[in-house]
Amino acid sequence: MQTFRTKFQALSQLTVLDVQKVFITGTLPVGLEEAFFREMSLPSHTIVLRAPSHQLNISYHIVGYSKKNSEPISLISAAIRLLNRHHFLDGRKIIILCPNISLADRIANRLGPCAISHSNRPEGTKDEKERLWFEGHYDIMVATNGFSQGVDAPNVGLVIYVDHGYGLINIIQGMGRAARDGNRAIGLYFRNLDASGYPTKSHNDYECLEDAQRWLETKQCRRLILSEVMDGRAQSCTDLDAVPCDICSPDDPITQGTKLLF
Repeated sequence: MQTFRTKFQALSQLTVLDVQKVFITGTLPVGLEEAFFREMSLPSHTIVLRAPSHQLNISYHIVGYSKKNSEPISLISAAIRLLNRHHFLDGRKIIILCPNISLADRIANRLGPCAISHSNRPEGTKDEKERLWFEGHYDIMVATNGFSQGVDAPNVGLVIYVDHGYGLINIIQGMGRAARDGNRAIGLYFRNLDASGYPTKSHNDYECLEDAQRWLETKQCRRLILSEVMDGRAQSCTDLDAVPCDICSPDDPITQGTKLLF
């Protein structure tokens, strides 16, 4: 299957150019460094400079649901009402990331005034809606997962994944759109319990699919898997003095509220 990342590998053709090369990325797991070197034909002595990838102000929450009893739009609306009751958002932006265009359209149509962005939108309309969202004319952006990369809005307080993120790297990128103003933010993942999980690890698991499944199912701190995969060292919310995830803050009103959504 051709995905964004498999197409992105075509950049390896640039390795034939006899020039100095600098590669910059914020989401290269330690375990994939060797594969990256191989794809880019880099020598083993290539210098690697790494900084911790911890997003200390994001509180990660996972809520399982069944479509037999709840629809995503109902959960999304309830989550927004919950955070507004606790004055958590107070005008901060919201991003809702969907795995496909049809679900994004359905959610946007039922949610009310909001911006929407995906590849089937007319180019002028898509750009205009994104501009209006960035400028604050809309609080909510509903989009497909392409919007999870490269978006630098300073006041996103909530990122919601609906049903399926494309592996742990994609989830980290998407939720990393939040908290760029330095304030606490919520990364909320609605997990469809009726759907099959991520596939088991293949030979080239460049999406970190198996790690995403571990992250969804863990009973320990959410950050342990994130830091293990991205930085090679498992560290908890307590270790990092970070905003606690749902597992590390079971008595927090927002954690308790999200658990009651389903």
